[in-house]
Amino acid sequence: MKMNIFIVLVGFLAGCTITVVPQELPQHMLEFPERTLAEWQPDRAVEEAMKDIRSGKIKIYISGTTVPYSPGVKPEQYPLIANLPNADAGIGCLIEDSELRKAQFEYAKEYNEYVVNHLLQK
Repeated sequence: MKMNIFIVLVGFLAGCTITVVPQELPQHMLEFPERTLAEWQPDRAVEEAMKDIRSGKIKIYISGTTVPYSPGVKPEQYPLIANLPNADAGIGCLIEDSELRKAQFEYAKEYNEYVVNHLLQK
């Protein structure tokens, strides 16, 4: 009986360990921890996208909680962005500042849409 309880307990703990291990960001993920809420305002996203296009250093912003994705990019457009570096625009389940996270998401959407439209015109 004690052995069965031990096995169940070990199985339970192993299951918990697997589900709570945080996902690591891809090695090519660009992060911007120093950006403030004012710098994440969506009306600044197109300006950054235009600057990045001119410099030849475009990226795609990723945002979301459990399953982060590229806001503003349609599934059929994924092949266009497959080789671009990803940038963190608010990733993770723990949200300390919901206003910041919302601004990051909208920023990512505006930036990504502009970049994808540029790539479609090439």
